[in-house]
Amino acid sequence: MKKKHPKKFSNFLIIFVCLFSSIMVNSQRLINYQGFDESSIDTWNYTTTLNTGTIETNTSTYVSSPNSLRLGGSNTVLALSLLDDPYITFNNVDISGYTNVSVNIYFSTNGTPDDNDDLFLDISYNNGLTYPTSIKLIDGKNSTTSDVYGFTHSASAGNTVGSPYTFSVPNGNSQIRVRVRFDEADGLNNTADYYFIDNVSLHGTPIGNHLEVLGTNNTNIAYNSSANSSNGTDFGETQIITDPVTRTFSIKNIGTTTINLTGSPLIQLTGSSDFTVVQNPSSSINTSNSSSFQIRFNPSSIGIKTAQVSIASNSDDVSPFIFTITGKGIQTFFDSDGDGIFDNVDIDDDNDGIRDSMEEANCNSLNGNKVNYKFLYETFGAGTRTTINTTYNALTTYCYEDGTVGVNTPECPNLNLTDLNDGKYTVGPSAQIASWAPTYWHMGGDHTGNPNGRMAIFNASYTPGIFYTATITGALPNIPITYSFWVLNLDRTDAPGIATRLRPNVRVEFRDMSNNLITYVETGNIPPTTAGNLAGNWQHFTANLNLNVSSFRVIFINNETGGTGNDLALDDILISQTLCDLDNDGIADVFDLDSDNDGIPDVVEVGLGNLSNGKAYLHNWVDINQNGMHDTAESHIIPDNDGDGVPNYLDLDSDNDSIFDVDESWAGNINAYLGYENGDGDINGDGVGDGPESETFRNKDTNGDGILEGFGDGILDIYDYAFNIYGNNNQGTNVAPFNNYVKDTDGDGIPDYLDVMSDGVTFDISKTLYAHLDTNNDGIIDGNSDIDGDGILDAFDTNNAVFGSPRNLERKLFIAFDGRNDYGSDTSIISNWQNASLMAWININNAFTSQGVIVGQEKFQIRINNSKQVEVVANGNTLNYSTPLNTSQWIHVGAVYDGNNGVLKLYVNGQMINSTSISGSITSDSSLFTIAKNPIANNQYFKGKIDEVRLFNIALTDAQFQKIVYQEIENNSGQIRGAIIPKNVPSLPWANLVRYFKMDNYKDDIIDNHTTITIDTNAGAKIYNVKTIAIQEAPMPFITEQIGDFPIAVNSIGKEIRGLDISDYDWSIVHVKHNIISTANQIDLGMIVDSNVQINVTSDSKLQNDWYLKLNGKIDLEGYSQLLQTTDSDLDVASSGSIEKDQKGTGNLYNYNYWSSPVSTVSSFVENNTGFTVGGVLRDGTNPASPQSITWISGLNGSANPMKLARYWLYKFANLTSDYSNWQQINENTILKTGQGFTMKGNGIATAPNVVTQNYVFTGKPNNGLINNSTIQIGANNINLTGNPYPSAIDANEFINNNLSAITGTLYFWEHYASNSTHVLSAYQGGYAARNLVGGVAPVTPILISGLGSSSRIPGRYIPVAQGYFVKGNSNGGQIIYQNSQRKFIKETNINSNEMFRADNNFTHSNNNSDDEEAPDTFAKIRLGYTGSTNFHRQLLLGFMNENADDNYNLGYDGEIIDIQPNDIYFQSGTYKLVIQGVGYFNTNASYALNIKSSQTGIVNFMIDGLENFDVNQPIYIHDNFDNSYHNIRLMNYSVSIPAGEITNRFSLRFSNGTLSSGNFESYSTLVFFNSNEKEIEIANHKNLQIEEATLFSILGQKINHWKINSFESSIKLPVKNIETGVYIVKVKTNDGNYLSEKIIIK
Repeated sequence: MKKKHPKKFSNFLIIFVCLFSSIMVNSQRLINYQGFDESSIDTWNYTTTLNTGTIETNTSTYVSSPNSLRLGGSNTVLALSLLDDPYITFNNVDISGYTNVSVNIYFSTNGTPDDNDDLFLDISYNNGLTYPTSIKLIDGKNSTTSDVYGFTHSASAGNTVGSPYTFSVPNGNSQIRVRVRFDEADGLNNTADYYFIDNVSLHGTPIGNHLEVLGTNNTNIAYNSSANSSNGTDFGETQIITDPVTRTFSIKNIGTTTINLTGSPLIQLTGSSDFTVVQNPSSSINTSNSSSFQIRFNPSSIGIKTAQVSIASNSDDVSPFIFTITGKGIQTFFDSDGDGIFDNVDIDDDNDGIRDSMEEANCNSLNGNKVNYKFLYETFGAGTRTTINTTYNALTTYCYEDGTVGVNTPECPNLNLTDLNDGKYTVGPSAQIASWAPTYWHMGGDHTGNPNGRMAIFNASYTPGIFYTATITGALPNIPITYSFWVLNLDRTDAPGIATRLRPNVRVEFRDMSNNLITYVETGNIPPTTAGNLAGNWQHFTANLNLNVSSFRVIFINNETGGTGNDLALDDILISQTLCDLDNDGIADVFDLDSDNDGIPDVVEVGLGNLSNGKAYLHNWVDINQNGMHDTAESHIIPDNDGDGVPNYLDLDSDNDSIFDVDESWAGNINAYLGYENGDGDINGDGVGDGPESETFRNKDTNGDGILEGFGDGILDIYDYAFNIYGNNNQGTNVAPFNNYVKDTDGDGIPDYLDVMSDGVTFDISKTLYAHLDTNNDGIIDGNSDIDGDGILDAFDTNNAVFGSPRNLERKLFIAFDGRNDYGSDTSIISNWQNASLMAWININNAFTSQGVIVGQEKFQIRINNSKQVEVVANGNTLNYSTPLNTSQWIHVGAVYDGNNGVLKLYVNGQMINSTSISGSITSDSSLFTIAKNPIANNQYFKGKIDEVRLFNIALTDAQFQKIVYQEIENNSGQIRGAIIPKNVPSLPWANLVRYFKMDNYKDDIIDNHTTITIDTNAGAKIYNVKTIAIQEAPMPFITEQIGDFPIAVNSIGKEIRGLDISDYDWSIVHVKHNIISTANQIDLGMIVDSNVQINVTSDSKLQNDWYLKLNGKIDLEGYSQLLQTTDSDLDVASSGSIEKDQKGTGNLYNYNYWSSPVSTVSSFVENNTGFTVGGVLRDGTNPASPQSITWISGLNGSANPMKLARYWLYKFANLTSDYSNWQQINENTILKTGQGFTMKGNGIATAPNVVTQNYVFTGKPNNGLINNSTIQIGANNINLTGNPYPSAIDANEFINNNLSAITGTLYFWEHYASNSTHVLSAYQGGYAARNLVGGVAPVTPILISGLGSSSRIPGRYIPVAQGYFVKGNSNGGQIIYQNSQRKFIKETNINSNEMFRADNNFTHSNNNSDDEEAPDTFAKIRLGYTGSTNFHRQLLLGFMNENADDNYNLGYDGEIIDIQPNDIYFQSGTYKLVIQGVGYFNTNASYALNIKSSQTGIVNFMIDGLENFDVNQPIYIHDNFDNSYHNIRLMNYSVSIPAGEITNRFSLRFSNGTLSSGNFESYSTLVFFNSNEKEIEIANHKNLQIEEATLFSILGQKINHWKINSFESSIKLPVKNIETGVYIVKVKTNDGNYLSEKIIIK
């Protein structure tokens, strides 16, 4: 990204690396090197000679990161001077011991040097006395005559063609000194001309006998060095005996004569005999050649092994050349059956008499379950940034970047930069970890979608490198290995230059422990991730590989070079071996002693029970060939008695008589309770033993987390009486009627489980419920089909998809627990959790008497105590609700453990009813997740009904909790969504739902955990002894059963649902199937209204919906009632219903209503807010119960009874300018967009000046949500008519704040005064009131109309339903938006409502229809009144808005005056004329300019119209600059005569009397004036007062000059110099402390 270079340069880097490596390999030794990177290898020191040029390191152009050296020109004007040339001189080097010496240099230009600049390489052989050899590296002069040199290249941008240059030093020289010189043009300015050099090196061939030893990757091995993994002398870890590791080393002749190896043997090893030489080198190695040898490490035992390698030769350096090698032997295999043969050699790992290969093949042929032994499962975890080896001992060649400034190293030269640049990696939750990342890289998280989940992020280097490598041990050879990983191209599809950016291409290699390639897989080019897709276009690669080794390395390699692009992320790397496990007990059949969990050991079922001694495995051991299999078993044939293709040891009904083997074997055990039989182990009767196999004596990392887990021998605990010991203890008996540990009732030598006639008389099947399946009376089930291969024929099997024959129920159900012995239990789930949420619906039985646990584990559970109080127990602490719960009533209970915030909460019906402080996480808990019973004992059984059990591994917020109380939930693409409300619960991934038992699905007595897509069969809460499963009753959702108000309508005696709950809890969800009359505020989370159903909202109340509304019926909002859909509420676009909304308009025939419809015409079922026609949505609401159509007529005057309105007055306003010409006439059929305003006049039921309102009804589909269509866009500085588009009030403040990007933030409301009685514009009585975030001001009559009439109505904060108003575009203009966050329930009777036709404010209402008002602000405000000479009154509003505004123009706080009158006043703020001004914090020294227009000379008055939150003792002054007077208008109005015209810079609003206020000089005859002839200020002191001093101020109060006088003279003259023309004030002080201030004009 920021550090990336063009493809051309990146290719050059690759060439350089190859050349450099080649030089290092081909028999030459690096003598000296300088890369200008301050690295340890920069050993060739140098000095710089600047002259008048520049030499400095450069970080933008380089070969080896991070630096090169830049030589820059000067601006000298010396002609033909050498003093302006900068150069660098490298230290003299002794080369007497070398031959074939060469100098190598990389060079470049930025293309700026002109055609008069050169770059030279100068060579000296006498320590710099002379430089006989000069090479022109770059010819900038293009010379052809005077300075022609052998190597010349023209200047060009980037790396110059021909770089690097190699100069061969003539043999015979004993020393060399090198100089690089910038030969700049003389007499010119060359300061912008640069050349670059980098990686200057000196190589040579040592003279004589010299060698070096190289390890892996041609890495040098130092003499007498310790073992090191980087050069292969550390062989690492490997499996003992079976997995040898071979390393290849080479001896290279770097001298001038032949190297002869003189040792015998040539390579001698001393130390551990586990190291052997398997290939010797040649004894003679010629110059520049090398010879390799190999050492193999095959550890015979575990532990660290060490040896020394010795190579004797004729080397002049050292002989013998010695170094240390080491390796570690490990044992990753278990001897599962204890026969002394490790599993990787043993062909019968469990000694059950069946070859492992046959067990695997038989199980796979029956499509058996699989067990994944995960050798590597790298998810990179979650949290902040970390290294690649946090979870596993993994390696990478990339440099770790932790986001902090680090210290550079030779291997990682950019650690001082925090950006993830080329060659760096990190492991973290986000790719936004570089300054350039927002422009180029993936914006989302890791593959899992976990916000904190980590991924490995790589910015590819310029050379192919290893992203990730890990060593895998312990695999079983020749059994398929599965690899899987996810990779993401970090580049987005909208990244600049994406078409040419490189695509990542990953190669995954599998190598044995000797680094031999076994196989590999390549991904090919990975496409960029789609812009805007925060989940990312993760690519999944997986395959099955058959490897013949038990240990190997998996290596992720960069196939593509670095540069522009080729950046990727890796996640969820899985390497596993899949073994077959038919009975799905977690133990693969090759290790399982009872592979079908029927309680009969496999060794018995294969007919070798006589050799088991009741141990469940071949105990009488004979294994002469030491292959791990009993010699007798090697030739034994595995039986299949019923011939159904399933061998007995895998067959649940081995004789097909419909009686499961588990019930026929009767394999009793003397250690079991009296009367025990195998059938007791099959609790749910599906033919398979139940319960865990919890033994842990075998060690293996079965889940790939790097930690050894334990597993057992495959015998279920319920059958196993040798716990954590291999095999069993006295499994059955051989005493009759038992034979070889299984029952043989009739003693015929055939055990019952194989005998279709166990008593020797009648067929067993004839005694069962399934006798009808044996139509031919042969004792077995007819047919031979067994699709699932469990040995149960399909005719009998209830489910061919599972092992066994399970229960199968699928419908809306619940469980009634009897409180005796029935319960459900799952695995241990909640342990060391930081957060958790648990909930369930319950219905306590009337007979409940003693404490019962509802759900949970020991450390976190919900229960009902003896007093029927609900309690949550967390870490031994109890939190309860003191009110007993009702019986025979469905109640939702829940608890949230919020370890992050240290609080435990208890909920009833979604309401948090108690809480307490906690600390830490839920402690470690091995108890089982249990329903209806104590998790750690067989007591505290719950008596009652339970439904809808849910467990989350996060602390739900109250809002999340409440959204899922009254509905079931489902998975919607990884997010939790309501089953009733089709919306995702915000920020609640499905992955956080750990358990979800809907109590609806049962398979084999497993309650389905609905967190998974498929119905659970072998996972989930298992139910024990359950007797009653019934049809669901809990209110999910509430469903009306009769007419009435909401509580009455949903009350259900039969379902035991309390109707009042719907009103008590604001998050209810209701399906309305009956007519409703709602008389009080009703709040719901979700509502579905069926067609032909009507909800009448009366008593001026609200119907509030907070999340989802599906309206197919009708909602009638009577009077001031409103439908309030809050911020998150959606109206289903498929809704086909409507609302009716009453609204009052003017009854005056001549007065305008400014409207905007709250509904749209019901015309679309795919979108909302589709617009309207006036005729389509507006009705005559004179009788609200029966709205009538309106007749639209021509002419000017409407009429009532029946209502007729004049279409002439229907207008909309175009978004053009602020002129009246932008009014556009419409008619009742004109289509208007939602949010667009229009005008309409009344029907004449009121006669001026009387106020009589007319009720109208808007009917249609309610508008909701975001409204931002093109008709409510606004041009820069234009105005537009819009209005409240919702069937509820809106908050003007919210609307303004949401739209400040497009509008000025001041709203203008037209008010036609009640006294208006004409249609003639010039005679109108009305005006525009204004409101913004400071507040509102009353209207005044615009200039175009009569100027008569008045109103003191100040627009309130809340805009009523359907109210229209003007907005003005700011300097940008743009889209006006409406959204639900602006909506509030404020009735028009509220004092803060902006209602044009408010009824009297003594309106009363019930206690449950109150408004949603917010607390008033506390900002200080002044309402300044001004009455002009024509008795015109204007009110200005000044608000001190603290940090929200300042003295500049502030959108939303400064309101422009749009109707300046001939006699008017306004604040002047820059170029803005304001009727409302918002400023910052109150300042007593502040001054606010007041500009006045007057059409005539006359008296005007300033006054206080009102104050809000203002200090009662704070004076408020009108300052008059005319006489510098201050007038406290808090005490009395200020009246003053002003001339006609526009008056500026005279009046201001102030709060202190100022330093310029004067005393009373009326009795003195003192005159101050400016004498323009003498350029002096003269004080005419006629009474000879003692004048002490005088001060000159500007008109703005700035001090200009000061004079000390102390004179009684009658004429005092003060000289004035260098003062600009203007108005000034002279302040004179006398000795008695009085002051005189006089205004003068200096010309």
